[in-house]
Amino acid sequence: MMARSFPVLLLLLSLVLVRCTDKASEQDPVIAEVGDHRLLASAVKGIVNRGTSPEDSLRIVRDFAENWVRQQLLLGIAEKRLTQDEKDVEKQLQEYRTSLLIYGLESSVIREKLDTLVSNEEIETYYRENQGNFELKENIVRVLYVKVSPETPQLNRLRQLLRSDDDGAILELEEYCAAYAVNYYLDKDSWLYFNDLLKEIPIETYNQESFLRNNRYIELRSGEYLYFVRFIDFLVRESLSPLSLETERIRNILLNRRKLALVNEFQQEVFRKAMEEGAFKIHIDENGQ
Repeated sequence: MMARSFPVLLLLLSLVLVRCTDKASEQDPVIAEVGDHRLLASAVKGIVNRGTSPEDSLRIVRDFAENWVRQQLLLGIAEKRLTQDEKDVEKQLQEYRTSLLIYGLESSVIREKLDTLVSNEEIETYYRENQGNFELKENIVRVLYVKVSPETPQLNRLRQLLRSDDDGAILELEEYCAAYAVNYYLDKDSWLYFNDLLKEIPIETYNQESFLRNNRYIELRSGEYLYFVRFIDFLVRESLSPLSLETERIRNILLNRRKLALVNEFQQEVFRKAMEEGAFKIHIDENGQ
């Protein structure tokens, strides 16, 4: 079938939806109409990408027209049912515009003046002074684990390396895992949520706290793989969350405080300067009249 141009498709669709008889409609066909409202072909120009097939173009324009019709029908019902106060959106629009402009101005001030460097000392001080806000909601662990196939060589050496506290053992373990492991985690200084660990290791337990208190090293087999896990440390829910786990959260809290302080300082400075220049008047006396 010979491809039709988009303007021809619009004209065909307009003839399906409404019959146009005046000269203006021939130049800019009516796509749809509801009461006195008309959707013209010019309003849908550009919604179809170049190269779209005639059939898809027709569907896209028809969907657009149907959505427009729904909006007009709902608008008509709103005009009839809502009170005059409910239909008066000018005040709401002005308030929304005012909020957007002020927000844009304050964001600009923050971008220009915010010091984003938060020192470790500031973070530690905030953590120390607000420990009541850092209660663990989940159990956390420091752990080493390795996932391998049962045919992996030197499994006894893997066990020895996992149980060792020697710094050199970690280096050898990393080399071993790089060569043989399907998956592994060897950062013994970082905390993980125990629930996240369970997504990697198929540990079955109905009481996490009891399990953590009674297990320092486990081996298990599930499906095609062996899992070797050494628990370095753990903290149960409702304990004090460690600083290392809360550092980024505290950094964001302190940055937000700085943002609020910057905005408040900027607002006060604008007000003070305008007062000095006599740029405004407040016509309220001491009695509030």
